[in-house]
Amino acid sequence: MAPLTYSVGFENEPTASLPAVAVVVTDQLDPAKVDLTTVSLGTISIGSSMVTLPAGTTNYATTYAPPGVTSYVVRIQAV
Repeated sequence: MAPLTYSVGFENEPTASLPAVAVVVTDQLDPAKVDLTTVSLGTISIGSSMVTLPAGTTNYATTYAPPGVTSYVVRIQAV
């Protein structure tokens, strides 16, 4: 069976008057459509940066500083 590619996209509103202090993206797979016992994580992309996970990873959490960025870090939690 071929892997399912799954993406969650978001961006700041162009009309926002201030930058976001915290952004939380939550999404849940529907267990009626996906066998959750077979789900594993793949590469996580943040802009042009990529975090590559070992094959078979099912849970992952880290704080990631994108290369060349000093004004923020990204907290990643995938379960």
